[in-house]
Amino acid sequence: MDELHSKNSNQSNCDLLQSQKRPKIFSSSFASHCFYVSKDKQLFGCGGNSFGQLGIGNFEGQDTLVPIPLHEQVFQKQKIAQIVCGLSFTLMLLSERKVVLGAGRNEKGQLGFGDTKNRNQFEMVPLDFEKIGLIK
Repeated sequence: MDELHSKNSNQSNCDLLQSQKRPKIFSSSFASHCFYVSKDKQLFGCGGNSFGQLGIGNFEGQDTLVPIPLHEQVFQKQKIAQIVCGLSFTLMLLSERKVVLGAGRNEKGQLGFGDTKNRNQFEMVPLDFEKIGLIK
């Protein structure tokens, strides 16, 4: 467990975000990290990162907002529709609803890549939505 897993530090990380006018904040009650989409559509995150769940290319927790790098070719024409902050992983659904990105803990295969490798950068989850019929 890293230094940012405490409830108090996570709350203070998001206080700045909540002071923004109509922010778009993604977090959950059990996650140690959160994300914020700014007015100019930039993605920022902070909090625990011991499994790479922030997707910033390392495993170091962040006590201030940091920009989250995303592959431009995937992200440039889409918006973030939803981000799910799991206990030590993150899944992101883009507006096309046919692209899911994942980062973080994957020891049980929870990211859906078909392996158990943890990831510290967001990668596209290989899903065939038409075949599995989840999203139209």
